[in-house]
Amino acid sequence: MNIGPPPDTEETRAVAKQATAEIARKWKARQRIPAGCLGFVPMGVIGWTMVLPMLLAGTLGHWLDAHHPASSSWMFVLPMVAFALGSVSAAYWAYVGRRAAASLPE
Repeated sequence: MNIGPPPDTEETRAVAKQATAEIARKWKARQRIPAGCLGFVPMGVIGWTMVLPMLLAGTLGHWLDAHHPASSSWMFVLPMVAFALGSVSAAYWAYVGRRAAASLPE
């Protein structure tokens, strides 16, 4: 059983050079993505694009209901608008993240 290194030929040097170049290319591609982006970004996107605007819209709606009453409740309508806009924004950022992940070399 031969466990030693392969013979030093032009072919083995070419394969080694090609493998080294591919490893370096993959390493550079992975370095472009910040470490925290792989798991925590989706949670942050949901928080910043949906939950926070809904809370702010609810607070604004509560104030509007107290100072400028209308036939419909501002405290109900504004968070629903914020939810709809936040959903569109979260879907966009999820699409961008999926495209960025798909462009990474394996």
